[in-house]
Amino acid sequence: MLPVGSNYKSTGCSEVSSNCVIWQGPNIPCLSLCKGDTVSEVVAKLGEQLCDVLTDCCIDIATLNLSCLSLGSTPANSTALIQALVTKICSLQSQISAISVPPAANLTCSVAACLQAAAGGATLGVVSYAQLLGTRLCTLETTVTTLQSSVVSNSNSITTINNTLSSLSTNYAPKNSTYVCLSSGSAPLTTIVSTIEQKLCDLQSVVGTPALLSASIVPYCDISNEPALSTTGTMASAYSDRWKTTVSTVADSVNNLWITICDLRNEIESLKACCTKTCADIDLGFLLDMTSSTNLRVRLTGTSVIPSGFVQCPTPGSTITLSVASPVSNIPFTETYNFPNIANLIGGTNYYDLNLSSTQLDLSGSYQVAIAYCFTDNQGLVCQNTLTYNVTSNISCPTLSLSSALSGTTYTLSYSFNNVYSSSSTKKYRIKLYTNADALLSQSTTNIANTYGGTISGTLQGLTVGTYKVEISIIDVASGVDVVSKVCPKQTTVVGSGSCPPISNLNSFIIN
Repeated sequence: MLPVGSNYKSTGCSEVSSNCVIWQGPNIPCLSLCKGDTVSEVVAKLGEQLCDVLTDCCIDIATLNLSCLSLGSTPANSTALIQALVTKICSLQSQISAISVPPAANLTCSVAACLQAAAGGATLGVVSYAQLLGTRLCTLETTVTTLQSSVVSNSNSITTINNTLSSLSTNYAPKNSTYVCLSSGSAPLTTIVSTIEQKLCDLQSVVGTPALLSASIVPYCDISNEPALSTTGTMASAYSDRWKTTVSTVADSVNNLWITICDLRNEIESLKACCTKTCADIDLGFLLDMTSSTNLRVRLTGTSVIPSGFVQCPTPGSTITLSVASPVSNIPFTETYNFPNIANLIGGTNYYDLNLSSTQLDLSGSYQVAIAYCFTDNQGLVCQNTLTYNVTSNISCPTLSLSSALSGTTYTLSYSFNNVYSSSSTKKYRIKLYTNADALLSQSTTNIANTYGGTISGTLQGLTVGTYKVEISIIDVASGVDVVSKVCPKQTTVVGSGSCPPISNLNSFIIN
């Protein structure tokens, strides 16, 4: 605007200077306009901003390299250039959208042959294969580190060995050694080796070459399954603990030769005495001893004789029969056990222990032992006899005392017995109550015997009138479990005898 020159013009408008007009609008920070600026300042700032915009938006297309866009022709102006760029971007977006990428979990790849065992097959998912490769790389790195340490250590050791070897003398004195049996004193090793070789040659000239010895191993006649001459069975069965059925060494052959010679010698001895030996020449006496409640030890007397040539019969063999008198009949209770080779007891020092832990007999008192033996000379002579002995157990049973008394409506049976194992730390007592028909009613076990005094007592309650049996068993706990080592005879008692029975079924009546 022009400054006011006059207050009128031919146009009929009043002329006012732009410097005199004030901007009353709001502040515009982006244009740096403030309320109170003159219109001249506002128009000037707007003009400057417009020029700046026109300068910035004008792109010189001629200076741009657009060859990679394959537009065909250069855009005529900025709008055409922008449109061309937008078109290219949209085309690329369409191509990208058309690409189908499966999820990583579904991607598989072929596994190298050296990793197929660890992968479990020839193909593997990409993620799993990457994890496998990472693990293997870590393992290889650790291995390489270890190998590097080993190489350094081995290199140092090799250096030390080389230094040691280089310092050793090249002149060595002959090593001497002492003879053991081929000569005496000491000599250089070369001399000893020479002596050994000579002795081997001398030995070979006497016993034969290895080939000759090997050829002599094969038996001229195989008698393994031939009958033994001095005993029953074949050579292989009669001497099964020593006979070599398969002969593969000279030692095996010599072993069988000695057995055969001894068998022949025994048979010759029996032939020499065959015409004079009879069953009367067999003279046996037995010694019997109960070493414990479950063991019977059998010995032969020192004067017992079994003539040479006699062997124990395989059938019927020899037996030991135990007999205990029956309390109800004249027929005793018996148990029979096999008696192994009695000839092994000749001389009086050896013995045979008969294990009676499973016996059903009452061996707490006296019982009878019958030993039946059978011997043959394998020439048709068979000798049989039975010897009978009485045995008394050296372990007694306690003396049991019983008494009953009325207690309320039932009876109580009191018992007491002497503690025969009062010093034992491995024995207990078991008290069993039976009916008169031997049906078990109850049982109880005491503590260790040495925890009591000289007498052990107790009660059995809840009994009615009748006849009962009480039995005491000895229990051995040395093995950690309860083992019945002795069963004492049952003792019969009558409960309720001589006393009034308890009142029962009493009814009350009212008398008017």
